[in-house]
Amino acid sequence: MTAMWADTTEAVGGLSLLDEPAGEVSGTYLSAYIPIAFNIRGDLLFIDTRAGKSSGCVRGFMGENNDQGESWPSINALLEEVVSSLEHGQPCRGWVPGIDEGWLHWEFP
Repeated sequence: MTAMWADTTEAVGGLSLLDEPAGEVSGTYLSAYIPIAFNIRGDLLFIDTRAGKSSGCVRGFMGENNDQGESWPSINALLEEVVSSLEHGQPCRGWVPGIDEGWLHWEFP
């Protein structure tokens, strides 16, 4: 991902973006982003490991929209929200969980 986004990274600030605090939108994919989940379109969730009070927050990277603002303050918060969604059959940030042939999937109505 860092190689794929290298030109964009250079255009929007280069390696100095790594000095920005975690949670700040950079407009590119940085080496400080650790991917933890993705979908078939290539959108992904990542942990922002840059320094700052939001270090460890979970954020989304949605292709053309690049890195999104902070979604969850930590991976624990993400997992707690997902578990609650599954236990109560409620949407998680608009996504509705379902089971298809034994596989968990999420739909965005």
